[in-house]
Amino acid sequence: PPVMSRVQAFREVVLRECGNDQGVEPTVFQAPCKMHLTLAVLRMYTPNEEARAASVLEECLKTASQELGSTPLVIRLQGIDCMNDDPSAVKVLYARVTEMGGSDRLQRFVDVLQSTYLQRAPDLIKNEPRDSVKLHATVMNTSFKMSAAAEQAGGELERARKVITFNATQLFAKFRDFDFDQSDVT
Repeated sequence: PPVMSRVQAFREVVLRECGNDQGVEPTVFQAPCKMHLTLAVLRMYTPNEEARAASVLEECLKTASQELGSTPLVIRLQGIDCMNDDPSAVKVLYARVTEMGGSDRLQRFVDVLQSTYLQRAPDLIKNEPRDSVKLHATVMNTSFKMSAAAEQAGGELERARKVITFNATQLFAKFRDFDFDQSDVT
């Protein structure tokens, strides 16, 4: 709840102070109740693939969970960043994730989870080449707007498929270190 409250506060202050910037509008914000850490993107197109993905995930969790240990894990979402290098053309803006207490158990957990998943079901996971998983919590994403546009167009995705970005230049200047609070990881 504290993180959800801060996500809502972020949305309100950004719309108030940067709402006139290109593409900064209510439809690109993540709903506070849907906040989550993105660990990987899976590709599941059929019910069979969904069932297989869930089964492989359960196997991988057994291996990866050893990295977490037994003490509680607390993270802080603080600061914003984007997935690309140009703040004037952003698709995804996210909150940075820091593990409290200085350990990197969560990072090790997700790295083992992803590498194990890649070994067991490479066809189901979208893998981008990097040394470790980029832990993040998306707060703004233009795909949310595209989904809303497709819904309004009666499901016709072609109208919503064009590349949409927003200008986050002022957003970074004003909110680079915004504190979204901390949360227990369960």
